[in-house]
Amino acid sequence: MILPRARFIPARRGARPARANPARRLLLPGMIVVSFLIAAGLLVLAGYAQHRIGAHTASRGAAQLTRAVLALVGIALGALGARYAQDTAGAVLAFVAGFGLVHFPAAVILFVKRARGTGKS
Repeated sequence: MILPRARFIPARRGARPARANPARRLLLPGMIVVSFLIAAGLLVLAGYAQHRIGAHTASRGAAQLTRAVLALVGIALGALGARYAQDTAGAVLAFVAGFGLVHFPAAVILFVKRARGTGKS
């Protein structure tokens, strides 16, 4: 399906530019509490994953490499989330949530491995 070309429509003279809704720029108090709780929970999962990697990895070098890769990818995703946040509090919470979100699958896998009692791999 071919879409028609968009036409450029010039703005009227004297028209005011559209203003952003100020309520959308900042996190509301209820939203900041929920965001904080989510970010804190994901940060706990990140700490759990970083802590348990050594117990389930055969060599120390592999454990350090896994920790480093998780941390670097977490920092990258956190920075990406923080870049698009509208205010400082949102940026910090987005960074922490992004960092923790990367660790979530590893934390679940390590939790299951611990529950099963499997050894190092």
